[in-house]
Amino acid sequence: MNQENTQAAAATIWQHWTAATRINELPSPCRPADRAEAYAIQAELVRLAGQPVAGWKIAATSLAGQAHIGVDGPLAGRLFADKVLAPDATLSLQGNAMRLAEAEFAFRFRESLPKRDEPYE
Repeated sequence: MNQENTQAAAATIWQHWTAATRINELPSPCRPADRAEAYAIQAELVRLAGQPVAGWKIAATSLAGQAHIGVDGPLAGRLFADKVLAPDATLSLQGNAMRLAEAEFAFRFRESLPKRDEPYE
């Protein structure tokens, strides 16, 4: 996928996200063919949002969750700073088409972990 299609995909997603409207699918030239292309679109959404990334979420961490959405492994996603709520915040579901809220649990490490070849446990 070229940069123009990546930007068009992100712009389409951002337009629908900010307008709280639905989309069935991205136009054909804008559909990612693999994870790398999808993550490139996600990175472009950060630019469009114009705000810091407060953290990351992981979706589809179980085999059942992966089967449910048709993927072959967990997926990472950025969490925007304006979506982080204070511990005593009240959240309205008005305009929420799914009528649910999904809580994300955040963990902050005292120190950054260095990159290494073997995974952390």
